[in-house]
Amino acid sequence: MVYMYFQFPLMVLVIAPAIDGLRREWLEASENLGGLELPVWRYVAFPILLPSILGTMILLFGNLLAPLPPHRR
Repeated sequence: MVYMYFQFPLMVLVIAPAIDGLRREWLEASENLGGLELPVWRYVAFPILLPSILGTMILLFGNLLAPLPPHRR
């Protein structure tokens, strides 16, 4: 549980630039054409964020399996 508190900020640092890269115009275009918000997230935003999400998962999984330093006795 404590290790998750370390992993969460690392995840935010990696995902935040990808979320900032999403454009508000895509949602506005969908609204202007009578579309809903959910399909924009499903068909536009999620495929754009998918590489970043997968990269973050691989990074965090690798960080989880990193060897721990030896304990001092």
